[in-house]
Amino acid sequence: MSADLIVAAARAYINTPWRHQARLKGVGVDCIGLLWCALRDAGIEVPDVADYARAPSGARLIQELESRFMRVHSTWQLADVLAFTWGDANPWHVGLVSGLAPPKIIHSYSHLGKVTEMRLDPAWRRRVHSCWRVPAAPG
Repeated sequence: MSADLIVAAARAYINTPWRHQARLKGVGVDCIGLLWCALRDAGIEVPDVADYARAPSGARLIQELESRFMRVHSTWQLADVLAFTWGDANPWHVGLVSGLAPPKIIHSYSHLGKVTEMRLDPAWRRRVHSCWRVPAAPG
């Protein structure tokens, strides 16, 4: 499965409303739901995450990412998953790398109320906690 296909699948959700634990294009997805739906739409089956709080446990998010993806400590590639933190030790938000020059992500962001694609400005880059690679998505 190509990284371009995963990114295209995620882009199909742009402007879908943010909805906690939702999984339906045009109706609602949250950040992890967008990731799961885009992978599924690109033909990659991963077990979904269920029963999580609106402000998720960062430790649980890391556990879920570790069980499905490979953590990378190198340069980001298209379709990599970035985990973000806001001052806590553990992350509580994810986005999909959709561009490299300039770096961009697609994510379902509750503060905007929808799925959006945006550049990673310096403030967002400082929030990156970790990077995860989808095993079926070579760069």
